[in-house]
Amino acid sequence: MSDVEAERIRAFVESGGVALADTPPGVFDELGRPRTNPPLSDLFTGWTPQEAQPASAEGSEAGASSETGPRAFLLNRSFGEEPAVDIRTAVEDVLGRAGCAPAFRIDSDTAFDGERFRFRFGEAELFAALTSPARAGRAKYRIAIPESACVYDLWTGLEVRRPGRIAWRAAAGEVALFSALPYRVTEVHAVAPNTVRPGTRLNVAVEIRAEERAPGTHLVHVQLRPLGRPPLPCYDKTLVCEAGRGATYFPLALDEAPGFYKVVVRDMLTGIVSEWPVEVASAARSVSLSIEPGS
Repeated sequence: MSDVEAERIRAFVESGGVALADTPPGVFDELGRPRTNPPLSDLFTGWTPQEAQPASAEGSEAGASSETGPRAFLLNRSFGEEPAVDIRTAVEDVLGRAGCAPAFRIDSDTAFDGERFRFRFGEAELFAALTSPARAGRAKYRIAIPESACVYDLWTGLEVRRPGRIAWRAAAGEVALFSALPYRVTEVHAVAPNTVRPGTRLNVAVEIRAEERAPGTHLVHVQLRPLGRPPLPCYDKTLVCEAGRGATYFPLALDEAPGFYKVVVRDMLTGIVSEWPVEVASAARSVSLSIEPGS
């Protein structure tokens, strides 16, 4: 770290910012040479849980300690020393003091060992939680999704009745996925021809139907799956449905195996699935279907 970089970090903290470091910063200069007097040694302090800190002189004013206390923290010890206990708890505590709220709340007896993600697609908000793959065994969590008209579990396609208190018993590396919409989806409707010939297009129309109002833009996953056989990667698409409506097609191979298939449409904002049966006619039947009556 150069002297200029150290000065900028100090100026950031002194202007009200919060800085976190895993080991003492500035011990080496920008060329890797050890410093006798690191320029930030007086700025950073070891992390102490908020409840363990002494009360401020002013008394009980909320947030007083975050304004008058240290704002640059070491979350680990120096090289060769034992690391601080529960680094994740330290980070959450420090960020909380700085006014940085998590994407959404996950409660448990211990700090959540994993990652949280929050995205927006159209009118939907998407929430994801991923537990650490290194975690041993299962753990019980309570996920709190901010209030919205409708919250869906994207794995099951079911509406969550108590979004502020979702029980989640997760193994290592497990993912929870939820979405929040300002309207209730009543149906994911898919339409395709009942019979199609090899070498032609299979057209698929999709409509998202909502309660009391028109839906926003949705993203759907569309597949054509042969019954009794593995899915075919070439018959797999993602479709954007603006105002809840969209259409696509699958170009069938000339030698497509005859038999029964199904179109599977999954709304990626609710997890709701719709299916439509399709028969791919045999070559002989395809010829007969092309013969005009009376010819």
